[in-house]
Amino acid sequence: MTDLKDRDIKKVFIVTDKVLHDVGYVSKVTDELTKYGIQFTIFSNVKPDPTIENVMEGVTQINAFQPDCIIGLGGGSPMDAAKVM
Repeated sequence: MTDLKDRDIKKVFIVTDKVLHDVGYVSKVTDELTKYGIQFTIFSNVKPDPTIENVMEGVTQINAFQPDCIIGLGGGSPMDAAKVM
């Protein structure tokens, strides 16, 4: 996680799905971000085989939050959605 600090990243947008969020997997990342004083927001609404509408929902949140970095967390759908976003 020190790499993020070394790169002067202050805001991170996390893209994941509801299951990983609900089981607490995302907190392993957010706990580290908090430790380093990095702001974050989580988009956990990625659907299986995300549609363009689903991706655009995330893009709207990205545009509002203006992150320095995007982290895709999970399997194929969250990773694909994060890459498109």
